[in-house]
Amino acid sequence: MNNISPIKFDQLVGEVVETLPKRTKIVLMRRFGLKNGKHETLESIGQDYGITRERVRQIENDALKQLSRNEVRAKLEPAFQYLQDHFKDHGHVQAEHRVLEHLSGAAHPHPTRQAIVFVLTLGEPFERESESDAYHAHWATDKDAKGRMAEMIKHVIAKLEDASKLLTKEELFEAAMGQANVPPHVAAAYIDVSKEVMPNVFGEWGLAEWPEVSPRGVRDKAYLVLRREAKPLHFSDITDHINEAGFSNRKAYVQTVHNELIKDNRFVLVGRGLYALTDWGYSPGTVRDILLEIIKSRGPLTRDEILEETLKRRMVRPNTIILNLQNGTMFTRLQDGRYALAGAAS
Repeated sequence: MNNISPIKFDQLVGEVVETLPKRTKIVLMRRFGLKNGKHETLESIGQDYGITRERVRQIENDALKQLSRNEVRAKLEPAFQYLQDHFKDHGHVQAEHRVLEHLSGAAHPHPTRQAIVFVLTLGEPFERESESDAYHAHWATDKDAKGRMAEMIKHVIAKLEDASKLLTKEELFEAAMGQANVPPHVAAAYIDVSKEVMPNVFGEWGLAEWPEVSPRGVRDKAYLVLRREAKPLHFSDITDHINEAGFSNRKAYVQTVHNELIKDNRFVLVGRGLYALTDWGYSPGTVRDILLEIIKSRGPLTRDEILEETLKRRMVRPNTIILNLQNGTMFTRLQDGRYALAGAAS
């Protein structure tokens, strides 16, 4: 049930609120944001009326009690029933922002979203849990379902920690559904409540604290871009990918990206402006350093063997490699045509 609700929440709420005294109605509308979608604080309303925060709270509570009368609830019964059906379809638990998004089709702030919150507040068995370090604010209609949600999220976090890598949506949901024995859309609703598990801009899932999920700067964003492209890229292309990915509204600049890549040992310069990841087996150093490393580890090699190995690690012209091999203080050409380290072979 991800479609916009056919229930006119703002219209129904408007009708029941009209039964209240004028000041009480205004206070309630401002507290819930029923007029402009922005709820106001007790303090701001109290200042306008010259009354204390506590008095505003009393007016609000009294108004909600008045609207709990049977005749008022009867008018809202279609909305209550629709919401119960919605929560049942989503495993009896859903993040508040997702409920409002699904049923109103409107972005925050919007009066319809706040009208839905108002109806949930008046109705039963709707129970709201405030935002915490682990969870987004969410609503539930069943305590057992809240327990199942918590266990499933705990299981998913453990799965991610054990894998120590990003998972595809399919991999993550397979783990979630298997633990909770729920359909995909219910698993999605439960995971959506968690603040610790989330996708990155490329739809890969991990822990929110991971830089691959919540990149903290240009370096993390560049790492994600290269990891996704799975090939070396010029720093200008990396900049373009960062800006196209939509990490934030903050634009990345070519020179900034280049400067940051130089400072981070996760990246290796493998050609003219071309960067790769050390995760791929690339190591830092000049072409000469790479040649020394290859021959030292493998022993004397033919020119073609050296070219093949070096080109796996550096995106340079073959002539550049051959030119470096002519350095007589570093390398020597044996009688059989192979190259060895100078002084290491006879």
